Amino acid sequence: MNNKIKVIISALLVAIVISLLWLVIPTTPVWIASYIFALTAIVGITVSFSVYTQKSTKVPQGHTFPITAATYAIISALFSVITICFDFNGNSFPSAWYAIIHTAIFVIYIIRIIALFAGAEHIENVGKSAEERHKELNKDKENYWK
Repeated sequence: MNNKIKVIISALLVAIVISLLWLVIPTTPVWIASYIFALTAIVGITVSFSVYTQKSTKVPQGHTFPITAATYAIISALFSVITICFDFNGNSFPSAWYAIIHTAIFVIYIIRIIALFAGAEHIENVGKSAEERHKELNKDKENYWK
C-alpha cells in the first residue's frame, strides 16, 4: 500500500476517534473550537507527511515538516485539554480569547511552514549551483591534463 494512502487512512481513524468524544464531552463553545482545531492539526499532519513523502523533499530539510506539524498538534491539544478542564470545573474560559489564542498558535505554525518551504527551496538552489560549479571544475581538470 502506498505511504500516502496509509497516512490518509491513519488520519481518518484519528479523526473518527476524536469525533467519538462528542458522545462523552458536553457541547460547549470551547469544545467546539477544540474539535475544529484538532481536526486542523490532523489535516496539518496529513499534509506534512504527504509533502515529506514527495521525492523532492526526501532530503534532510524535509524531516522538519512532520515534526513541525506534530509540534503544533501537541501544543494545540495541550491548550485544548487545559481549557476544557477549566471549563468543566466551572471556571469559564472566555470563548473569544480561546479562539484568539488558538488562532495565534495556528498562525505561528503556518509561519513556520512557510519558512521551512523557503529554507528547503534555498537549500535546493544552493545545491544546484554547487553541482554546476563542481561540473565546471571537473571540465577544467579534464582539460588540464590534455
